[in-house]
Amino acid sequence: MVSVYNNTGSLLLSERTGSNPDTVTGDWKITVSLPSNRNNKGTLTLYNCRGNSVSSFECLGRSVSNDAMTVTNGNTPTGTYTGYLDGPSSPSSSYGPYKVVNMTGISGIIKTSGRSGIWIHGGDPETDKTKSWHPLRPTHGCVRISNTNQNTLQNKIENLINNSFHNKIGNIAIS
Repeated sequence: MVSVYNNTGSLLLSERTGSNPDTVTGDWKITVSLPSNRNNKGTLTLYNCRGNSVSSFECLGRSVSNDAMTVTNGNTPTGTYTGYLDGPSSPSSSYGPYKVVNMTGISGIIKTSGRSGIWIHGGDPETDKTKSWHPLRPTHGCVRISNTNQNTLQNKIENLINNSFHNKIGNIAIS
């Protein structure tokens, strides 16, 4: 196997397995940029293995309790994760009708907090239009996107995997 990393050695750009045919694969990446005030929405961006933006959506990293990231069911923990498409999960009112991005923490607060079960998913919208996060609804620590954007994200990741030689497991950075 041959692996190609960026000039700092911190990002896997592509990987090749086998001698014939010469297939090169790379990792898709999601960045989630959340404001320090979790009552406000952030931005989720999907990138291909070349670092080009594929799609960008508004997202919410606020928990129902608005507790600290280190607390079970608190706000979405920052850090680096790996992730893959999983599901759909039920109930769809909580997770949306499409596949979720199931994530495993690698470093940062997600790792030191000992938390797990953090996903990127949709779900029913917030009904109170006076809330700053409307139409997104707080979760129990996950990253919420709209159901429409969840469907788009699922389709874009599947397209990268099936048509552009991307690995099934991608990298996620939440800050």
